[in-house]
Amino acid sequence: MTYAALRARGVDRKAVGLAVAAVTGLVYGALFVLFSGSLLYMFVRGDLTPAETLITLVAAGALVAVFLAVYAVRARPRRARRTLEGAVYRVIRVVRRRYRREDAEELVKRLADRVGEETRSLRRQIGDRPFEGVWWCCLAFAYWAFDAACLVLMFHALGVQAGTAELLVAYGIATAAGTLPLTPGGIGVFEATMLATLAVFGAGAAVPILGYRLFNFWLPIPLWVVFYPGLRKPGRRERLR
Repeated sequence: MTYAALRARGVDRKAVGLAVAAVTGLVYGALFVLFSGSLLYMFVRGDLTPAETLITLVAAGALVAVFLAVYAVRARPRRARRTLEGAVYRVIRVVRRRYRREDAEELVKRLADRVGEETRSLRRQIGDRPFEGVWWCCLAFAYWAFDAACLVLMFHALGVQAGTAELLVAYGIATAAGTLPLTPGGIGVFEATMLATLAVFGAGAAVPILGYRLFNFWLPIPLWVVFYPGLRKPGRRERLR
């Protein structure tokens, strides 16, 4: 929907791709910071059981491993490219027996060149306007902060006792699970994950969660009826571009 709407207004394809990728990275990066910060707070405060502490340490170790892997890719890009070429070749060969090693190398080369070009473009934009980068990060945090505040306020309004840190941790896990392409808008997945996570913390409550989803998910839907007809459909020439 975002891609079609921006393309219909004449925005370049590369610019749309870069914008969507940047927004996705910023928004979900902010969600991860809120989630990990809340989990770290609970860990330091000693609110986690031994099993939960073990899971937290394993997750932290996995995160460190990811950062080390990214550093290794930056330090030795040629070796990383060869590894990726081998993986792509073996995966595609499962469904295409005539797939050649040279085809995998060309595919990885095009992908690497495209990612490098988009990354350099994003760096130039941030370098030219550094304060805008800070503003983007603030907006990304505000996106989740106001949404999470709705959840916390719903629990307090209904008089259900639950710690803010526990709610933020459950919120991060449930939101991540809800983004999986299992049901439209994470319907059912979010609620079940939220209930299960809060039950682990001893604060399970279905009514506040359903009340939050009313404001978070269902009430904005009527706005679609108002604004969707205003999206201009691309003409034949625009579709052929």
